[in-house]
This record gives sequence, structure tokens and C-alpha cells, in this order.
Amino acid sequence: MPDKAIAKLKERQEKQLSVLGGQKQRQLLRLSQIATRQQNLNQQLQQLSSEFAVSGALALQNRGDIHAQLIPRKHKLEKEKQLAEAESSRVNQLWQQTLSKRQGLHWLQQNREEMRREQHRRQEQKQTDESAARSASNRNRY
Repeated sequence: MPDKAIAKLKERQEKQLSVLGGQKQRQLLRLSQIATRQQNLNQQLQQLSSEFAVSGALALQNRGDIHAQLIPRKHKLEKEKQLAEAESSRVNQLWQQTLSKRQGLHWLQQNREEMRREQHRRQEQKQTDESAARSASNRNRY
């Protein structure tokens, strides 16, 4: 693979990492918001359950109605949290894979650069050796 293609692919991986990083942040924020909503809902349910001083049948009925509304919301939030966690896990896995690819491309670039330097060093050494051999050969002739 030519060096330009590697550099272009590495640049594409960098952009994808940036996009996935933004998605990771949004998923973490979403999970945090869901957790806050769950906590608030649980507090409402706990408060509703702890109110024992019921003054009559109407108050008991109201409490039952409110409880009946909150429980489905609680289940909906639990399902939303599961979906958000699954999406967060998927995005994180994609991010990890992309990071791994980018690191592999970086290693390949570094390795090729090191090979070029080594080849250049060997060529210089070969030229130096050939020059020294010619000098020695010329001295032996005279």
C-alpha cells in the first residue's frame, strides 16, 4: 500500500474517531439523563408509598391513580436505559476498533519510515565503503 494511501486512510480513521467520540459523549449524557429521571421517579414512588396519613377514600384513590401512572413510566425508563446502554456499548466498540486500526496504520507508517532511514543509512555506508575501496585501489596503483 502506498504511503499516500496509508496517510489518507489514517486521516479517515482520525475523522471517524472524532465522530465516534462525539457519539460516545452524547450516549454518556443520555445515560446520565436517564439515570437522573429514574432517580426522580423512584423518589416520587417512594414518597407516594411513604405517605401513610391518608385522610379518606378519595386520597387513597388519587394515590393509586398516581402510582398506576408512575409504574409504566418506570418500566419505560428501564427499557430506554437498556437501549441506551446497548447503543453506548456499540459505539464504544466501534470507537475501540477504529482506534486500533488507526494505531495499526500509525505503526505501519513509523515502520516504513524506519525502514527508509535504515536503507538510506546502508546506501550511505555502501557509498563510503566503495569510495574507500577506490581510494585504496588508487593508492596501490601508484
